Order: sequence, then C-alpha cells, then structure tokens
Amino acid sequence: MISDFFRKLGFKFKLPAQRGQSAVELAIVLPILLFLLLFLINIGFYLQANLEVSFAAQQGVRAGSLTNDNDKILGIIKKSLQNLRDHEKRTNVIITPAQETARHRGDELRVKVSYAYPPPFKLTLPFGPRNNFFNKDSLIIESVAVARMESE
Repeated sequence: MISDFFRKLGFKFKLPAQRGQSAVELAIVLPILLFLLLFLINIGFYLQANLEVSFAAQQGVRAGSLTNDNDKILGIIKKSLQNLRDHEKRTNVIITPAQETARHRGDELRVKVSYAYPPPFKLTLPFGPRNNFFNKDSLIIESVAVARMESE
C-alpha cells in the first residue's frame, strides 16, 4: 500500500487507528435514511388517498348526472372511499345544486368531496417551522367534479 511505499523510502509514521469509524458513520446516516423512508411512505399513502378522493368525486358526479338521485351519489362516494381510514367521519360531500328538483337536463352538476387525511407517521423535524406538512394531525384533500345533467 501507500504506507509501505513511504516506509521503504525511510519515512516513519503511524497511521491513526480507525476502529469504530463505521459505527459512527452508521449513527450519522441511519436517522437520515429512516426519515427519508418514512417520508416516502407518507407521500405514497397521501397520493393514494388523493387518487381515491378524486375517483370518488368523478363517480359521484357521473351517477348524479345519470340518475339525479342524491342518495345514489352519496352511496357511490361512500363505496369508493371505503379503503380510506375513518372515511365516514372524515369525509364531507357538497352537491351543487343541492335539491334534486332544481336540476334539469343540461344543467351543471358539481360534486365536491373533502377528506381529512391522517398521515400514518407524524414526522417532526428538529429544525424549521413546527407546523408543517410532516407533523399535522390531518391534511385536507379536496376534489371537485363537474358534469352536465343527462336526466330529469
């Protein structure tokens, strides 16, 4: 190695001991890697919930435009969101216009679905603002779908 080369030239020196270096490196890197892993898991679950809320709004407005029945709209939205945690308590649906008799063929039907998404892991950063994306109790996911009425 290089130290052997310098010893042959007559240099005498002793390299410092490097025992425990890998343990220190692991202690520094492991928390960062775990934080990144939990962050990616949070983002994945958030995106899945976002897709499910968007799909529920689309299916609800589709059912409403074909049937003009608020109960069917709410039933389809509830069925579409059944994979989400506590969806009965955390979901809010707004149908505009709210009255079935106020909707006529060709009118616009708007369905807004809101879901208070609870992150599976609360991540608190040791720096920066304390009230950020990482440590909130819930994040609001909203989706709005619009369609024209096809039935009376």
